[in-house]
Amino acid sequence: MADATPADESGAAAGAPFDLSGWLARWVERTEAADLPLPGDEARQVIGAVLDVVAGAGDDVAVRAGRAWGRAHRSVSLLVRRLSALREAFAAAGLREPLRMHRAVDRIAAEATEEMVRRLEHASRTDPLTGVGNRRAFEETLQAALSAATRQGHEITVVEVDLDGLKQLNDEHGHAAGDAALLALVRAFYSALRDEDTVFRVGGDEFMILLPFTSAEDAAILMERVAAGGAPPFTWGASGFPGDGTEAVALVAAADEDLYRRRHVRRAPRRAGRVAAVLGREAGGAWRRMAWIPVAALLVVAVVATLFASSGPALHSATSSGPRRVVTRPGHGIPLTAGTGAAAAGPGPAGAGGGATGPTGSGGAGPSVLPVAYLGPPASSGSPSGGARAPSPSSPSGGSVPGSSTPPPSSGGGGLLGLVDSLTAGVPLVGEPDGLVGTLTQVVTGSSTIAAAAAPAVPAVQG
Repeated sequence: MADATPADESGAAAGAPFDLSGWLARWVERTEAADLPLPGDEARQVIGAVLDVVAGAGDDVAVRAGRAWGRAHRSVSLLVRRLSALREAFAAAGLREPLRMHRAVDRIAAEATEEMVRRLEHASRTDPLTGVGNRRAFEETLQAALSAATRQGHEITVVEVDLDGLKQLNDEHGHAAGDAALLALVRAFYSALRDEDTVFRVGGDEFMILLPFTSAEDAAILMERVAAGGAPPFTWGASGFPGDGTEAVALVAAADEDLYRRRHVRRAPRRAGRVAAVLGREAGGAWRRMAWIPVAALLVVAVVATLFASSGPALHSATSSGPRRVVTRPGHGIPLTAGTGAAAAGPGPAGAGGGATGPTGSGGAGPSVLPVAYLGPPASSGSPSGGARAPSPSSPSGGSVPGSSTPPPSSGGGGLLGLVDSLTAGVPLVGEPDGLVGTLTQVVTGSSTIAAAAAPAVPAVQG
């Protein structure tokens, strides 16, 4: 690289040249005064390119230096201001070829500005994480591809891809794990796709792939190749030009619909399993809710059986103490005595005379009855035989029998079985003479009581 020979500080001709470090020191001095610190390596490359062009080299060195200078900047105005400070430093030194110097600086500035614009444009169309195109790049590229396909008449397939479980991965393992999954999916794309295929990231977990000269059937083969290449789990859907539409919006909507259809088909078995489990739990809950019915029935039966069993010994002791007369409830009972005469011919009010002694008074015409659970008191011992005397059926006397005792009313005798019998007297199929209560009473008290209840009452015979 040739050295330029500037004038001395007073403007006179100088024989000793400045080297690269000397020119850089002059440039740094001016930029620091203007609060414009320089990027070191790129600044050295620019100074060397200017000195080469002044010495007669081609413009290619200025192009390379300008591109490096543009990559080192994020602002066009800052880039130009720093180059202006370099221009002032060279002009103040009095170079012998000032026009070449200015041309070199201008070329460097132009290339640096173009490089910056190119980089900004690339950043505006590129996903910063994966390096693939973003939504803006996809829309522009798809529109251009559809225009070319319409003119040339070839097919285009648009593929939409969703990375499965990205949100769960970020929540459970952090965003670094999610970023790694996205990068792994992009690597799988480029390892399986062709050079003319283009990948775009249009959302957090959503990608679009543009496949020119490709049918939907061929797209399925390519996606199977991607899945087999170690890609993380994903779901995809495809649409083809011109079969699914000729506009970009129609193609994207068709690909989206196909993706959700595939996802629904894939999740259907798992959804059916969850539904079956829920239904099984609901059926089990319904069974548990209905299980109280047989349990309650068993409890009722157990309580009733216990009550009847507890009243059995009292009845047994009452029947074993001596001869007793077994009667039933009023209206269905067996007469205590068999009266004769006009008074006994039909029912009448109590105390009408001539009838047997009833539970409500003496001399009543109607037969007296007792509940089924009541077993009357022992016969009077006033007769020689020890039994109660009863009038003969042919006796003209209609009076009461001496020594006969009046039984208590039905509501007061018979213990627990008598109380249950009196309470259920008016219930059909339960309180009838051959109903549930009577049957259970016969079972509890034994067959002798059943036989006694079924046989008509026999008057006592005098000894």
